[in-house]
Amino acid sequence: MTAQHSTKGQVHLHETFLVLFVIIILLLLGLLLYSKFFVQSLQTRAATLSERDATVLLTKLTSLAELRCSDKPCLDTSKFLPFQTLTQQRRASYAPLLGTLRITVEEIYPEPLTDAVCTKTLYLQPSYPGSCSQWVLYNQQPKTLTSTQKFSTIVSLYYPETQVYTLGRLHLEVYRP
Repeated sequence: MTAQHSTKGQVHLHETFLVLFVIIILLLLGLLLYSKFFVQSLQTRAATLSERDATVLLTKLTSLAELRCSDKPCLDTSKFLPFQTLTQQRRASYAPLLGTLRITVEEIYPEPLTDAVCTKTLYLQPSYPGSCSQWVLYNQQPKTLTSTQKFSTIVSLYYPETQVYTLGRLHLEVYRP
């Protein structure tokens, strides 16, 4: 009889271990699912925050003294090329503020005669401002690129050489490493 009791005890012990094993497996699966949903919600929240950051950055860019007109709410086109040079020379001070992104400005109204990107050579031509209609103010790409987000806002562009105001679009392309 004692041999049967030890066999019954072993069976009960195996059943207990089996039940514990199943419970641990279920708990691990539940933890795995919870962590997957938690990570997904963090990614969604990060995307929302990055959209807010980009919107705030657009607002900051339109109010930067290096770009804006001195007396009116507009962007001074004569400051674009010096700003581009400044950000390249002082990348260490502008990189924390701007990050990995591309900032461009394009003239949209009146319809530009050309889609050329402004350079110092085009800026010095007598046909300026008709010689170009786009400016790349800043471009810092990460080494690895997974995605980009694009944001833009309408701005007033001022050409001090001809004292003309036009309508433009400030583009912000945020690179995601």
